[in-house]
Amino acid sequence: MPRAQRIPVLTYHSHRILGESYDTNDHHALHEDLRLIHREGFRIVPLGWVAEWAVGRRGRRGLERAVALTFDDGADFDFHDIVHLTYGAQRSFFNILRDFQAEVGVARQPHLHASAFVIASPTVRHELDTRSMDGRGWMSDGWWAAADRSGLMAIHNHSWDHNHPIASTVCQEQQRKGSFEWIATERECRREVEDAAWFIFGRTYPAWPALFAYPGGRSSDYLREVYFPRSVERHRTLAAFGGSGGYVTRSSPRWNLPRFVCGAEWGSPEGLQAILREAA
Repeated sequence: MPRAQRIPVLTYHSHRILGESYDTNDHHALHEDLRLIHREGFRIVPLGWVAEWAVGRRGRRGLERAVALTFDDGADFDFHDIVHLTYGAQRSFFNILRDFQAEVGVARQPHLHASAFVIASPTVRHELDTRSMDGRGWMSDGWWAAADRSGLMAIHNHSWDHNHPIASTVCQEQQRKGSFEWIATERECRREVEDAAWFIFGRTYPAWPALFAYPGGRSSDYLREVYFPRSVERHRTLAAFGGSGGYVTRSSPRWNLPRFVCGAEWGSPEGLQAILREAA
């Protein structure tokens, strides 16, 4: 009996610029990984296709040997080239995709695409920028619409405030910061998911952010088992993604679809190659 189809979803962080090598810089990693994925005979497809397939709304056609790409947190480096204070010029994730497309040709990767999960709260993004990025204005939302309309990227929901420890105030009612495992009431969930979705929609209209990614890959039982499945008409989310590695299959939980995170689940081309070959 053939093995059930397994699709790897790969996650990168454009603000992870800790050096100039594959294992310290997600821009270098993404550049190399696109070519590795292509050499291994995989097709890069929109994350939305994978989510639709996982929840039974899309057939297998077009998803054979498929890989999906995601970018988390929504730093401007997702879309704009920047000059890093320590490591110099950095090609944006978006332009790395464009460069790859120009190199291999549209016909050889016709569905090339990535999904950027962005933090909605302007206040929290400003605080993150001020305290982590030297106040350079590198957590803006002015690029979201252009990215979403580009044909190469989609903008999706990474919560209102990430429940980030740097944030001065978060949606978690006791101000327990640092993990989405503590988002566990109806009010907290609606603020983190619905308020964020409507804010993002206001910047990307008419595109609705139909996918959600848990910050840090973790989530509460309440989010996964109560809020998301019981409130679909209100939050209008198709599926939610976590972390911790693993392949998306037809039996993966709709509200906690797995992803592989660069730097956590793999840190070298050989590591990614092993992930791909195990999927095939």
